[in-house]
Amino acid sequence: MSDEHCAIAAGDREAEEIPDLLAGYLRPDQVAAATGISERTLKRWHSERRGPPRTLFGRRIYYNAVTFRAWLAAQEEAVAQRGRAA
Repeated sequence: MSDEHCAIAAGDREAEEIPDLLAGYLRPDQVAAATGISERTLKRWHSERRGPPRTLFGRRIYYNAVTFRAWLAAQEEAVAQRGRAA
C-alpha cells in the first residue's frame, strides 16, 4: 500500500471517530415541520424575544432539542397558570 493511500485510510478512520457535534440540535425547518409553526414565525418570535432559545453557529441557526422541549413545556404551564387566574 502506498504512503498516500495509508494517509487517506488513516484520515477516514479519524473522520469516523469524530462525534456528530450537532447531534441533539434541530434546524429551523425541522422545528417548523414538527410543530406546524412556520420558520417565519420562529424568526418573528426571536425578534420579539418570546420564542424558543436558539444557537447560532456561524450564520446557521440551531435549536437544542432538550432546551426546545423545556421551552415548549413552559408554554403549556404558562397557559395553565393564566387559566387558573381567570
